[in-house]
Amino acid sequence: MNDPSGHAPGLIMNSKVFQKRAIKAGVRAAAAKKAAAPTKTTSAKTTAIASSSSSPIANHVTKSHVTSFAPIFDIPFIGGVGVSSTFTTPHEKPAFLNSYTDTGINPSTSAVGVGISDWFGVGGGYSREGNVFVGLQVTPWFHGSVSVGLEGVGVSVGYDDDNTAYDIEVKAGWGLIPVLFGIHYFGGSLSYA
Repeated sequence: MNDPSGHAPGLIMNSKVFQKRAIKAGVRAAAAKKAAAPTKTTSAKTTAIASSSSSPIANHVTKSHVTSFAPIFDIPFIGGVGVSSTFTTPHEKPAFLNSYTDTGINPSTSAVGVGISDWFGVGGGYSREGNVFVGLQVTPWFHGSVSVGLEGVGVSVGYDDDNTAYDIEVKAGWGLIPVLFGIHYFGGSLSYA
């Protein structure tokens, strides 16, 4: 089946150039849509964001992102492995103590963290998918995270290139626990017979 552009999905997923252009176009479209939406200027939330964003020690950062995910394998309830590229547009630079909201086409996240420029940072938060996570930024180029949620336990590590992150993700679903227990239990009892 072809996608709306008339190309076979495999050809599009394999084109890094197309992915980067599509991601950037998607972020621009999301930002334009958000800018065109009517806003209330008297909102307490808007005032709080504006006043807290001016501090160099603590602030709230809003981000927009588009993620292109390609599963290597994915078995429901068991887990999977996949690679992704995410283009993020930060609207402010995070301070030493920060909170952030990252919205996009994919699940949105909210988190709090501590960071020293782009060289070191640690934080934690939750996603709309029902996951909680802890993340670590080490140098401007490498990051990682661990998450636990409705889908299972996941680990991801990645490389940052300016506003684009390239990740490899491994997820163990909650259904994997009974499978491993069954292999251990039945495999162990057969070896002693």
